[in-house]
Amino acid sequence: FLKLDQYEFQEPKLEKTYIYSKKQRARIDIEAISIDEKSIIIIENKFKSFPYLEQLVLYDKIYNKHHKGKNHYKFLMCFNKDIIGKFPNWIIKDYKDLLEHIKTSYDLEKKDEETIFIKHYYEILNEYFVAYKKLENDFRDLLINPYHEDNKFWLKVFYSAFKLKLEKYFLQ
Repeated sequence: FLKLDQYEFQEPKLEKTYIYSKKQRARIDIEAISIDEKSIIIIENKFKSFPYLEQLVLYDKIYNKHHKGKNHYKFLMCFNKDIIGKFPNWIIKDYKDLLEHIKTSYDLEKKDEETIFIKHYYEILNEYFVAYKKLENDFRDLLINPYHEDNKFWLKVFYSAFKLKLEKYFLQ
């Protein structure tokens, strides 16, 4: 999916925290360093929100400071890559891309443990993606009962998308 088959990587680290300065720190969702330690993969999975510009800029600063000289492969996953647009040095994919990759790359009818896990993940992610697409067209129901647990999740996603759109608008 990431198209980095030419590299072998050490075991990935989940939720890696970096301190950039006294006031700036960041938690990276997934990080993997190549066995030869010349390359690094950074994956930011924005499932509960969309990224803020300052967050991605901070990540760039962190990796330029802590992993200077390495090849950086930075991936951002979210519900809708079109909202984000392009951001220098980041490969942006959305869950539609991931769902399509799983559907075309795996035989989900197999019964081995790995396939069952992948199929389960696919089904859950697909449910969320379908719900996102439905709410993207009309999220008035979320505003009627904003304190319902499911609605709080989706409102956080859509408010962060709105913030991102405002940032892009005012930066033009």
